Amino acid sequence: MAPGVRAMVLVRAGIAAADPAAAVARAMAGVLADPPGPGGRWRVIAVGKAARAMTQAALPGAEALAVTNAGNDAALAGARVMRAGHPQPDADGVAAAEAVIARLSSARPQDRVLALISGGGSAMLPA
Repeated sequence: MAPGVRAMVLVRAGIAAADPAAAVARAMAGVLADPPGPGGRWRVIAVGKAARAMTQAALPGAEALAVTNAGNDAALAGARVMRAGHPQPDADGVAAAEAVIARLSSARPQDRVLALISGGGSAMLPA
């Protein structure tokens, strides 16, 4: 294989391996090995530019909140998707941070929270 062709094969493989949805899908077998306790449920909180894609790949049907930037905030069946500022924090991010706190505060000991964080998350959930 010519060096240029080989380089492109490697670049494409690297990009595919870094795909947020694919990475979450690969990790889910390990996550599911520790299910919620009796009467518990999964809660997914995803924050960052890849939040929607990661939420979609995680646990279909789970209670989910995805906080992401404009352009990635299309509706997602079964999930609440909130827009927040990036790269500059904004009032939408403050509201999203409050929603995350409320979701975490309502989690019970038998629940499992899956936190998915990607780039931009720190701007999207300002203090």
